[in-house]
Amino acid sequence: MSLDVPLVLRIFAANGIFVLLSLPLPFLLTLLMPTVMVSLVLLPIGFIMYVQALVMVTVVAATLVSDERRNNSLDLLRACPRPLRHVIYSKIAAAIWRQLENLSLIITAAALLSLPLLVIQYDMLVSMSQQAVLMRVLLVLALASSIVRIFLEVALVGAIGALAGAASTLRAPAILSALLLSGAYFALVNLIRLVDVTLELRVLFEIFLPVLLPLLLIPLCLRLTAYLLTRDA
Repeated sequence: MSLDVPLVLRIFAANGIFVLLSLPLPFLLTLLMPTVMVSLVLLPIGFIMYVQALVMVTVVAATLVSDERRNNSLDLLRACPRPLRHVIYSKIAAAIWRQLENLSLIITAAALLSLPLLVIQYDMLVSMSQQAVLMRVLLVLALASSIVRIFLEVALVGAIGALAGAASTLRAPAILSALLLSGAYFALVNLIRLVDVTLELRVLFEIFLPVLLPLLLIPLCLRLTAYLLTRDA
């Protein structure tokens, strides 16, 4: 089952329209509050599924690239009329494809269930009544970030797995190093949110950083992977 991107976009658009309509009709956000319990029950399940998917993508990507090195089959792959980067992309895509059904459910659940909890979170940071426009802008941005970051984080752990696989011909060290690097990234992104900072920095840490960091790290990992695979060629 492939990811239904148009469905996710429609859900996001519906949530965005709902948030905008709540500007002249503030009671709409109040009507949303009873759904908080549904989000609190279902989102932890989705979180567990997401962690499992990330682990499996990391492990499979590291294994696929490491096995190519161990079996000395990279030269054969590079004989194909495709650049090396396409070979690396294919390994990462294969790792992600195996988890695509779970990821589809996770992304859909994030689009459907995140808004009630985001309303509570940002009402604590920005008063719903005193800064109504700012709060709603932050809600839309936070919802978009929560969806986009899933795509990016999955690609990032796949790239980290490929990098670790390129660094070692043995599966166990490759998998362990990939998991440790991925865990360090998520620890950094989430623990930094606990720092007591201004509203501007909090918005940067919670909305923009989880999107910008993968965009910087994914190309870096891919370049390092290509370098390690061609270093001894």
